[in-house]
Amino acid sequence: MTRIAVAALCLAALTTADDGWEDTPALTNCWQAMSSGDTDKLIDVFVQGGREMAFSRSADGRGPLYWAYEFKMVDALALLMELESDEEAEDIEGKRPRDFFPEGQAELDGALCDGGEVAGYCPIRPT
Repeated sequence: MTRIAVAALCLAALTTADDGWEDTPALTNCWQAMSSGDTDKLIDVFVQGGREMAFSRSADGRGPLYWAYEFKMVDALALLMELESDEEAEDIEGKRPRDFFPEGQAELDGALCDGGEVAGYCPIRPT
């Protein structure tokens, strides 16, 4: 009985994953730029990848928006929000991008408004 339940859960996880999710050199470069806080490299990655880079997802279902939250890249967050990246998207584990910013919404809004206004984005002040 337990083996059947585990198999069903695995099958459900496989069928909910988007077939377009894959690890690519561009996503690796994006992750490296965000994890190291290298804004210049990140800009290069987005220029080379174009608008679609904002919507790309790696094999685990995560992508630029997840990493921007995780590594608190305020300008990247502002850009990705402006490009309307899907904040309700779920990765292969069912996690959303905001789940990677555990400090909470008030802290996030403060970070965006204090550091993100360079990019012109503040969710609690009209632009």
